[in-house]
Amino acid sequence: MEDAVTPKRDMQSVVKIALHILAFCWLPLFLLIIVADDKIVALNPQGRGPWPDSLPRTAEFDKWISVRIASYFGAIFIALITLPRIQSILGLLLVVGYFLFRFWQSSSF
Repeated sequence: MEDAVTPKRDMQSVVKIALHILAFCWLPLFLLIIVADDKIVALNPQGRGPWPDSLPRTAEFDKWISVRIASYFGAIFIALITLPRIQSILGLLLVVGYFLFRFWQSSSF
């Protein structure tokens, strides 16, 4: 006699597949972080330095800062949700490493 699939067992497999797919979703967010950083550097009159106090910040600059912050939080959140997988560990290492590199780069200006 064939083993019937119970709703609980079926739901567990759906969650497992969803977490496996979600484990790769940090990658587009990580790429968006890099693109947002590039746009922020291009819009900043001082390049990688702090924004000059004498100039008003543009709306586009603020938009790219918001995109970068949302991407950081989204990538870390997704990596933490799907943590037991190697993709999540790699995502956390890359996102945190890139954040620390950019922090060191901007603080040593």
